[in-house]
This record gives sequence, structure tokens and C-alpha cells, in this order.
Amino acid sequence: MIPKLTNAIIRMYEMFGKSDGKCGNCKHFNRALYRDRKYNKCDIYGWSHSIASDFRVNWQACGHFNKDKPPFVTDVMESYRPPKESVNIDGQMDFMGDAL
Repeated sequence: MIPKLTNAIIRMYEMFGKSDGKCGNCKHFNRALYRDRKYNKCDIYGWSHSIASDFRVNWQACGHFNKDKPPFVTDVMESYRPPKESVNIDGQMDFMGDAL
């Protein structure tokens, strides 16, 4: 039984398409040990200490399979995060002591 696809691999397919390889055979696939647990991570997608960013060995690889990391990609996970809004609070001051 193939595990359910997560948002991580779905985003990789959206950005790079699919290939004939398997994630576990890609040069960007890494196994990390953290607090006695193994996590399978993709260097292109990005790393976190969450299983939400884990990849499975037997998943169909994305179209970036065994290719060099593109210079425009820092990591896919960062590119999907919503921008943080700047909120000014009444009475808030900047570093110079001026009111915002």
C-alpha cells in the first residue's frame, strides 16, 4: 500500500512535474535522525522537524529527480508560506522612540 500523498510532494509535482524515478533514489533525498526518530527529507523542498515535510522512499519522484538544485529555489516550503502581515499596535514605538 502506497502512503497517502502529502502537501509536500504535491507541491513538488506542481512546481517540477513528475519523473520515472523514486524519491528514495534521488540525490536530494536524505534521512535525518532527530530525537530517536527517522525523518525522510528533500533538500529541494526544505527541512523541518515535522512529519508534514517528510517524503516517502517509494513515492514517484518529482521532475527535479537527481538534477542540480536550481539557483532560484531556496526551498519550496518557504515559497508556499503566506507573507506575515505587519501590525501596528496603538502606542507602539519604533527603535528610535518615535510613535508608529
